[in-house]
Amino acid sequence: MQNVTENALDLINQGCALMAKENYEGALELFRKAQQDSPKYIECYINLGNAYSCLDGHDDALESFKKALLVDENN
Repeated sequence: MQNVTENALDLINQGCALMAKENYEGALELFRKAQQDSPKYIECYINLGNAYSCLDGHDDALESFKKALLVDENN
């Protein structure tokens, strides 16, 4: 997998587990760390957008989804 570190994958997996438990704030923190670690990995931005959306942060969610398109406009 390109553009992603093992650490970022681990953070995303942990964040997804927190999302499943409806711990959106905790997940958001992990997704932010993953994004800092692998800023060109689209899944970071998609997961950030999903977490923001669950927290009614629709403007932040939209920005995250837009950044995902900038990282990979074909996805």
